[in-house]
Amino acid sequence: MKNIIRAQLFQARHTNVLRTIFIGFSVMTVLFALAIWGNGGREHLRGSEICAMLFSIISTFMMMLMVIVTAIVCGNDLSDRTINHELSSGTLRRDAFFGRAIPSLSVALFFTMAQYIIMYVTAVLLSDEWGYEITAAGLLQRILLTIPIFLRIGSFYIFVCCIIKKPAAVVGIYYGLLVLENIAKGETPVKYSNLLTGLSSMSTINNMHYFYTFALHGENRMISEPFVAAGDAVQITAVSLIMTAVYLILGYSFFRRDDLR
Repeated sequence: MKNIIRAQLFQARHTNVLRTIFIGFSVMTVLFALAIWGNGGREHLRGSEICAMLFSIISTFMMMLMVIVTAIVCGNDLSDRTINHELSSGTLRRDAFFGRAIPSLSVALFFTMAQYIIMYVTAVLLSDEWGYEITAAGLLQRILLTIPIFLRIGSFYIFVCCIIKKPAAVVGIYYGLLVLENIAKGETPVKYSNLLTGLSSMSTINNMHYFYTFALHGENRMISEPFVAAGDAVQITAVSLIMTAVYLILGYSFFRRDDLR
């Protein structure tokens, strides 16, 4: 399995499509930060305010990035039947599956975390001070809480990859489910629980509960609640990790019984 993991990581580092995707999303993150900075009166916008306003936008795109990278890294060998040759040469199905699932999640998670770092660095460079809109510790907590959600999402689409074996189709299913989920969320009278889906869990993390202070002299201030509530954080982490394990087990169970034709 170690050799397969090393080979997949090496291939990911030298895949032009993944490089292009990473550069494209990085440029997009910087442009979003510049747009918020330019629209906010430049000299008045602080780093924490840029991050607070940009965090939910980046998180939404990072869910998409997680699916795309996972589908490419895990799905390419299934679609071009490279994995068939490995199995015919004596590679265990367990090694073939987890030897791709682990680097798929690792590469995709690296891509997503890198965008948050780019967001933070860009916000700091564009501002003279950090400010009070959200604390650095609160921002870090929210970023760390996205990790189990991204693992959950990536694991689900690894399972989907094992069934469909086409990276493009996997991404298409993501968009289809996203549309259906938003429709269901808009039509149901019951408030969505953050235990149900990755999207609703991400919404909980993105919700910073802004409030404003108004002053007769000086500037008005936008302040956000810095931390996700402890109960929500524990629920999101626990359920996401459990579902990650469930999706990987389902994916391996299907892959182990699949004739790969």
